[in-house]
Amino acid sequence: MATKGTRPTHDRADRFGGRLRQWESTLKNFRDLCCGHKLTVALAITLLTNIYYCDKTNAGALGPVAATKGEDQTCALPIEPNKRAKACSDIIARPSTSPRDRSIALFFRALAEFDSKNHDSAIEDLKAAIKANPGVWQADWILAIDAMKRRDSKSAYAYWGSVVKTQPDLSRVYERRALSADWAGMRLEALADYDKAIRLGGSGAKLAELYQARGDVYEGLHEFDKAISAYSESIRLGGLGYRGRARIEYFKGNFAAADGDLQREKGPYDGYYFIWLYLVEAHLGKDALEKLRRRAADLDLGKWPGPIVRAVLGEISPAQVMPPGEPVEWSALDRKKAAECELSFYLGEQALLRGNRTMAKRLFQTAVNSGIGEYIEYRASQHELTKLPR
Repeated sequence: MATKGTRPTHDRADRFGGRLRQWESTLKNFRDLCCGHKLTVALAITLLTNIYYCDKTNAGALGPVAATKGEDQTCALPIEPNKRAKACSDIIARPSTSPRDRSIALFFRALAEFDSKNHDSAIEDLKAAIKANPGVWQADWILAIDAMKRRDSKSAYAYWGSVVKTQPDLSRVYERRALSADWAGMRLEALADYDKAIRLGGSGAKLAELYQARGDVYEGLHEFDKAISAYSESIRLGGLGYRGRARIEYFKGNFAAADGDLQREKGPYDGYYFIWLYLVEAHLGKDALEKLRRRAADLDLGKWPGPIVRAVLGEISPAQVMPPGEPVEWSALDRKKAAECELSFYLGEQALLRGNRTMAKRLFQTAVNSGIGEYIEYRASQHELTKLPR
């Protein structure tokens, strides 16, 4: 389970002014839309590459702009992607096009390429736009998200760094860079960025999310007291830190406290929740496996992590657990490793419950060998291995 949007509507073509010279004001609005509190920045290129369609983006918001030729307008109008791409290509090929305007056309051609599902061409155009004009931080933003979706967290961290250089007051940028750093195992860098995001992040639900994410980093560092403090602050601010704090209490051996936190968590409940509840209740001497069986009756066990629940219940063998089709951007091999990571951790915990430390150690090592550092099960397996004899 990773430590994880909707596509904006675009029902009126006039929502975007369509003039190439609207570059500065249009992409300033991009900042407001992507980084404001009303739109969560999801790890989905579609939200960012189609941001100019959003119904918040209107002529009034864009401010005064200079008129341009009709063919230049086509480059950025919300019309068929192939027409946009051709118009942008004409501008790029024009000898009189300035480097700044060339970067504009490359950026908008990339958006058209994304819409046409030409991912590689779009990425190359974004990189070329940055080369023509290093101040195009919007291109860095999209490249960072693309890198995160492909599990290239170190490249994502670098792209977010480029955004920070020109937008140093955006909490969301530090939040995103912190997440990429955390996924890359750069946990101290992640903490530093979450601290900056918290200072810039305002209050309420967003601040609660940041403290919860901070708790995830401390959990990865196995600094459990600091993790509990961060999760507790998230809870105080109205966040969803109960499950994170329950995990830490579990690893500290405070099973009653872990049970209390899990009971306080509000639904809807997923398979992961019920597995953790099973582990906690088993340590408390309750009829945990039978309770898990009854609770699982309300789950769609064909949907991930349903197969893991069935393996824990002994209904299927580990070899019968097939990896899910998500995240769709990951390779089939990475999805297989991710499934193996999760399954091995939970079966390892079950082996410990049954007193089979040798099997538990083998399973935890399998989870770590998966290399899926984004997942809490990977980090938890690292911790469990430190407690077992070498």
